[in-house]
Amino acid sequence: MSMIDTSWFLNKLKANENKPEQSLLAVFEVLSEMQAQADFVENSEAENALSARTELLAYLNQQAKKAGLQAPELFAQQIYHMANNALIQQQANPASNALGHAKQVASALMQVQRKPDWLQTTQHYLNVKPFQYGLAASVFVLLGAGVLLGYQAKHANAANQIVAITEAQAGTTQNANIDTSMASPGDTAEMYSAIEKMRDGRCRYIEALQLPTAQQEVYLQNVIAGQVSNKASDQKTARELMGKVDCDYTPMLMKNSRG
Repeated sequence: MSMIDTSWFLNKLKANENKPEQSLLAVFEVLSEMQAQADFVENSEAENALSARTELLAYLNQQAKKAGLQAPELFAQQIYHMANNALIQQQANPASNALGHAKQVASALMQVQRKPDWLQTTQHYLNVKPFQYGLAASVFVLLGAGVLLGYQAKHANAANQIVAITEAQAGTTQNANIDTSMASPGDTAEMYSAIEKMRDGRCRYIEALQLPTAQQEVYLQNVIAGQVSNKASDQKTARELMGKVDCDYTPMLMKNSRG
C-alpha cells in the first residue's frame, strides 16, 4: 500500500504545527522526507487504507476551509491525487524531484482558488452545472495532474504561468466573439463516442499549457472534461487536438476479444 494511505503519514502531517496553507503544502514535504529517508516499512497490511484515505481527505478539506479556499473539498482531492502521483514518480526516479514540482503546482492552484469568483468562473469556463462540476473536475484532476507535473518539471516558472493562464482564459471567454454556427447532432454524437473510446485506452494527453490560449479552453472542456461544445468551430478544434493524443487501445481490444 502507498505510504500516503496510512494513519502513520497523517500523524506525521498533523505533528507539524503550521498555518493551514503550510499544512496543505506539507503533504509533499513529509512524503519527500519519508521517501528519502526510507523510513516507511510495509508493516501495515492489516490497516484499512480506505479509512486512512478518508481521514486524510477530511483533514485536508478542513485545512483548505481554514485557508479560505473557494472549493475546499475539491482542492483536498487535488492535493491527494497530485501527491500520490508525484510520490509514484519520485519512487521510480528519486532524482526527478517530482514531489517538489507538485508542491509548486499546488501552491499555484491555491492562489487561483483564493479568488472570490473562482468557482463561478470555472463553472462558466467548463460550461457545466454545479452538480456536474465534481465529475468534470475529477477527470481534470486525474488526467491533468500528470500534465501539470510534467510541464512543471520542464519550466521553472510554470506555477506563475498556471495562475496567469487561468486569469487570461477567463478574460478571453468574456471577450470572445459569439460563434452561432451549431454542430449537427450526428457530429456531436461522434465526438462523445470518440472521447469515451479514449477513456478506455491508455492515452498520453498533450500538455494544455503548451497550447495557444484560445485552444486551451476547448481542449480542457471538450477533451479532458468530456463536455462537448455544441459549436461547430469548437468541435473542429477539439477533433484536431484529439488527433494529437497518443492512445494505446491494445488492452481494450484484448478484453473485448476475450469477452
